[in-house]
Amino acid sequence: MSSRTAISRQASVCKSYEVIMARGKHQLDLQDMKTFLYLLHRSYNESADAGIQSVPVAELLNYLGHTSIKLMHRSLKNLGSVKIDIDYREGDDEHSVSCHFLSYDVSRTSNGMLEYAFDPILMRFIFEPQIYGKINMSLFSHFKTTHGAKLYEIMTLFKNRFHRTWTVPVDEFRDRFGIGTDQYCRFDNLKRHVIEKAVKEVNRIAPFGIDVSYIRGGKGGKVETLRFTVIPRTELPSEAVATGNDPIPRGRDPKTVDMLTGQTDEENTLNLTVSDEALEEAVFIMSSNGTDEGELERYLDDWRASVAGQRVTDPGVNFLRWLRLKFSTRKETEMEQLDDSVIDSILAEYE
Repeated sequence: MSSRTAISRQASVCKSYEVIMARGKHQLDLQDMKTFLYLLHRSYNESADAGIQSVPVAELLNYLGHTSIKLMHRSLKNLGSVKIDIDYREGDDEHSVSCHFLSYDVSRTSNGMLEYAFDPILMRFIFEPQIYGKINMSLFSHFKTTHGAKLYEIMTLFKNRFHRTWTVPVDEFRDRFGIGTDQYCRFDNLKRHVIEKAVKEVNRIAPFGIDVSYIRGGKGGKVETLRFTVIPRTELPSEAVATGNDPIPRGRDPKTVDMLTGQTDEENTLNLTVSDEALEEAVFIMSSNGTDEGELERYLDDWRASVAGQRVTDPGVNFLRWLRLKFSTRKETEMEQLDDSVIDSILAEYE
């Protein structure tokens, strides 16, 4: 397998909040989601004005884990025809747009190529998103259910936030997960066959855990709201922890160098989890410097990239030190750019 086709265990894609939470995409199944994610991964280094792109069909099939051209065509057709609605804000204005995921052209030669282009409207949310979930490509390939994969994507939006909880009304949950009004009409069936199975699959595969609670309306009323909370894997019961789907194969020496990443398994699993207390302090630092809480995940990603491969004794302390230095450096840069007369007038106010 060439280095171009190989997917590193560390490879990830930043999928925007708007795309993950788009309305109307419940018609997509797991193979459709994996197809879109792979094409997004291959376009990751492109710019927002990128046009038609291409990928060998064999490489896409390799990621999907099958050799069926028919199944691939079905997924591409769904991605090209399913209409999605996206709500977003631009300044003080609220917008709502409708679009598709992509258009495509598949050659029928023996070494066929897939040419594709994202919907022009969708592209504004694909490249350089402000708020996003980081989807691990290798882990995503392990999902076997559409509901589990959808829950994983949604919860990646919350795992690095100060408030790591997704609260959703039951009716909205049913709509987002494509549960028809004639399916699992009794809540106990919805809970058993959809909610608990999705949570169980995420807890078995994802690098974080999920706890779900059920909020009733009034004393003794029916369940009206679901609350999904990201928790450390250490808080999961032992039976919920992954076995066969561990990202790192069992029995391998943790000091073995991975040929794809150039790092040992030990280095790849360095603990960079920031405590809730440190995240709370980070939000305070950001707000004190005029930065919105929604930027927290981006700063966490930048910090983790800066310490990649290093042993960090206290991730919370290290991140806060890095964040303070980041804002301090920015202020110094801004001061250097001020005209001398402006600085003089500022200083004069304090004389």
